[in-house]
Amino acid sequence: MRLFIFKSAICLLALIGALYFIQVVGNWQPDRKIIQLFWLAVRAGVAFIVYFVMAFILKMDELKAAYERYIYRFIKKFKKA
Repeated sequence: MRLFIFKSAICLLALIGALYFIQVVGNWQPDRKIIQLFWLAVRAGVAFIVYFVMAFILKMDELKAAYERYIYRFIKKFKKA
């Protein structure tokens, strides 16, 4: 359990660092609501990718379970269609 918490903390720190970097470098505040929603979605997508890349690098077992349970099934259905 301690190893999982340690690895999750590292992933979280990488996620926070990426979001901070986006905020500092791309200090952009859109004025229209739809663009604000799009900007929020972009930042959330970057955060998601950073977290899972770090989890992949750290070889977290939970990532393997998530891949087998969700992503592999989605890819398998997409290939059949």
